[in-house]
Amino acid sequence: MDRMTFVDEDGEVLFHPEDFPEDEGATIEWLLSEGRYKSLDQIAQRFANLEQRLRLYEQMKRDGRIFELPVSIGDTVYVLCECGMIPRRLDGTLYGDGGGSGTATGYYCPYEDMCPHYNEDVDDFDCDNFRQKSAVFEDVVSAITIREDGIEISTKNCTVSSSLGYFVFLTKEEADEELRKMEERR
Repeated sequence: MDRMTFVDEDGEVLFHPEDFPEDEGATIEWLLSEGRYKSLDQIAQRFANLEQRLRLYEQMKRDGRIFELPVSIGDTVYVLCECGMIPRRLDGTLYGDGGGSGTATGYYCPYEDMCPHYNEDVDDFDCDNFRQKSAVFEDVVSAITIREDGIEISTKNCTVSSSLGYFVFLTKEEADEELRKMEERR
């Protein structure tokens, strides 16, 4: 929908009739004084349509059919999971453009540069020793599923789908606290 109004540098609300250039507008008084009744009617119709849409949205919100999602696709979240639930990623392509060999040299952990288990004091750190150990990983939302029992968040790197506050958290502090509680229960 095209913009219907804008405010000029003097703070005056200007309307944008359909036949006006993109960056110009007029006051209701001017349109009336110039006999631009068709423009006034179009503005009134657009306002009436907006009012109907607003009423529909308000009814849908009252009926529970419209709500604000807690996250968006691509938002950063913190995931509580075991390293074994993080699939290795191919570091290139298997096949080149002509069907020949691609650029891949192997598989890697997407967290190898920010592994929460890594200890620089250990010379022979082996990631495989931590496959069954839980940790908090920073990840991004890849999918949002709305179910009868709530909203499920899926992430890009960790193979986790969870409601917020169970395995997926909005802050690292919340995830760290849940990890601490989980370790106390063991």
